Amino acid sequence: MTDNNATPANDTSLPKYLQNTQDKATRLSGVMAAISTLADEDKCRNGQIALIYLAEELADELCNDLDSLRIPKGVVA
Repeated sequence: MTDNNATPANDTSLPKYLQNTQDKATRLSGVMAAISTLADEDKCRNGQIALIYLAEELADELCNDLDSLRIPKGVVA
């Protein structure tokens, strides 16, 4: 299993941690927009499914990143 918190855990600055989390949220938004576009045009069912799995993975990562009990030690004093 991949450690999805590897980057934030290696950098103990709160701004960097927050930026990494914001980047994931931005990627998730883009993936959701792509899914919506493909669904509206009724195209690329396999691509939609792949994007849905990617969106679920990003959402899980965000959930973990924002869980106050799982924030890497040293990020928040």
